[in-house]
Amino acid sequence: MISKHFVKVLFPFRYEREGCNKLEDVTVKNDKGNDKRLFVHFGFDAIDLRKGVKELFSKAENMSKIVDCYRVDYDARACIDLPRRKEEFLSFYTRERKDKDPYAVSIGEICLYLFESGVGFVEMECGFESSSVSDYISCNYFLAEVKSGANYFITQKRVWNADEKKEEKTEIQFTVKTLLKKVLDKVPGVKDFYSDDEWEKQHEKGMIYSYLYLEEKTEDFGRIIHNIRNNYKESYKVVQGHGSFDKDPNIRQQFENSYWVTSYNGTINVSHKTDSENTNHFFEKDFFGKMHNEYYALFLAVLHQRFVLLKAMTEMIEISKLDLDYDDMKQQLVEIRDYKLQVSKLECRAFFEKPSYVQHVNDYYELIKASYCIKELDANLSAKMKDVEQICNVYVEKIRLHEERLTKRRNARVEIFVSIFGTIVGVVSVMSQALGLLEKVFGIQVGTFSIPVLLTTLILWIPSVVVCVNVVHKVKEIKELTKDIERENPEPKQKKKAD
Repeated sequence: MISKHFVKVLFPFRYEREGCNKLEDVTVKNDKGNDKRLFVHFGFDAIDLRKGVKELFSKAENMSKIVDCYRVDYDARACIDLPRRKEEFLSFYTRERKDKDPYAVSIGEICLYLFESGVGFVEMECGFESSSVSDYISCNYFLAEVKSGANYFITQKRVWNADEKKEEKTEIQFTVKTLLKKVLDKVPGVKDFYSDDEWEKQHEKGMIYSYLYLEEKTEDFGRIIHNIRNNYKESYKVVQGHGSFDKDPNIRQQFENSYWVTSYNGTINVSHKTDSENTNHFFEKDFFGKMHNEYYALFLAVLHQRFVLLKAMTEMIEISKLDLDYDDMKQQLVEIRDYKLQVSKLECRAFFEKPSYVQHVNDYYELIKASYCIKELDANLSAKMKDVEQICNVYVEKIRLHEERLTKRRNARVEIFVSIFGTIVGVVSVMSQALGLLEKVFGIQVGTFSIPVLLTTLILWIPSVVVCVNVVHKVKEIKELTKDIERENPEPKQKKKAD
């Protein structure tokens, strides 16, 4: 049986930073037509985190902070169809339990975590009336299944009747998606994380962060751990070998009675009571509080690292068009180098090691980083940026050489034409003058054969011979350039003309 628990379900999204600093001014109207503030700013009280990391998640404004945290104000809960009291239970119907009694689920805090990178998470905290582990597992599964409209809540909402001047009850039905969308509609430019669709097209299964404190360690503890870790429902059967705590790298037993279990689907701590009252008091009070502060802040940090790396890899695909146009490729090279700088700044601020003064907190952080493959994703992104930059460099250099060869060949052709034409004109003109001078001064007839006429003719045609030799060299150069151009032609695309 469950002694104590809470569940947070989170969904990622992308958003626009501009305008987010005014979220505390956003209001919604209640059934009486009065404005109620929707969001309240908050931060984490993470006393076990070292100062540099603690400030990243602070409520106070500082140069280090990388995330703004907001929760729905208590007075605004009724404006988005929630019970005024967070402890009040709603009827939760699932697609597999339509003809049975619904689960009794409370909806506590609804929070937004807006990171400076443009990655955000919306969180819904829940509690269950049932103390059954089976009900806990099933509810987690269906609460995270945001894409299904067959899972929905029903509650009785108090509505003000202005004519009768009294409150009346009316039945309200909503899904997780419609509830959270009322909150996300107030955030600028919210998009589905993996596409440009609006958030209502969200298909990402929610991620679970939870604390489960059991009365005792049961015989089927391994199966429970396995299903909880992967957010599987009861009908998912454990294969042989799963639930082995000493072999599974995603399960870590930090204390005799406490286990961290992680996967892409979430991070959960499962602990159970012992025969020590002091130990039990710690896990019921102190550890419960740390699950909401230190441990949760680090979970958000790793979740952000994973999704911001996925976002960066998607953006790199958009940048690496490899359009074989010299000017476009040069511009693309500039963009990639600037993007590398932005990623370096991001990693400097949002990625860190050894966040706590307490070793078992650091161990927990390393566990979830490994589970979300942060190092592998980071290395993959770095390699991709390096490859794209290298490809652009190669293309830019190749196209530069291609353009240079075309220019040389064009200039060589012009030089041949100018040399031949200029030589012919010059030689004919000078020879005419020289032979005229011979006839006039020395009385030598130009039309008759004589040594002076022959020598003069030969001397005057020497430049022509030099030009001919030069022309031959130019022709050979043109042939070589043409071969190079045809062999290594990158076929640059023509720029599209503006419509």
